[in-house]
Amino acid sequence: MDRPLSRFLNRLLLRSALSQEAQNSLLALDPPRTEKKARWDLVRSGQITSFACLVASGTIGRSEQFSDGSRRTAALYIEGDMCDLHSVAVPVARWNITALTDCAIYEVPHTDLRRLHDQYPDLAMAFWRDTVVDASILAKWVTVLSGLSTKSRVAHILCEYGTRAQAAGLEKEGASFPLTQSQLAELAGTTPVHISRTLKALADAGAIGISRGCSRILDFEKLCRIGEFDPTYLMLGPPA
Repeated sequence: MDRPLSRFLNRLLLRSALSQEAQNSLLALDPPRTEKKARWDLVRSGQITSFACLVASGTIGRSEQFSDGSRRTAALYIEGDMCDLHSVAVPVARWNITALTDCAIYEVPHTDLRRLHDQYPDLAMAFWRDTVVDASILAKWVTVLSGLSTKSRVAHILCEYGTRAQAAGLEKEGASFPLTQSQLAELAGTTPVHISRTLKALADAGAIGISRGCSRILDFEKLCRIGEFDPTYLMLGPPA
């Protein structure tokens, strides 16, 4: 039976070699699990946290809400991702961590993560490398959102989601994107109306299918070309 941190361990093992003892110690953690509905802020900006959020199911975003009520989402987290591993070192949240769909998380205590960090140098390096990946994704999103057309931005987001889903043991070709058009607009920095036209254009190109408001990848290679997607920044392998 899978342990709470099984998928997170698999994520670490994509990029880091870990001793069996370190793996067993990570898997021995049994943090509390909580379920939340979509749009619930799991962590609010300014909150001092004592745990890191590990996604057990659903999709979670790093978001900012502005004074006019609008919201922008700057990162996506799926099953097996630890949204805020950096909070072990910096426990004051600087943004909201929001449930974009109904979700479940494990609240992994900082004390446990800090103890494993101190006890196993290889695990400490794996944690560090995981935060580097998070920063790499954020940097890529900055350039994508500022430099590509809306059509290419949306294609890129869908490609990244599919690639990360496959790496997490979920799916890629045929992967369904779980967010609403309004949420995708918050990710792509545009309006729901523009997103609707953009998804139709991608569907007309044969890159995605749309059914009951749900987008599904049909031709991953074509979507990559449209989105100028190169997965190198995801670092889905051991360091060179």
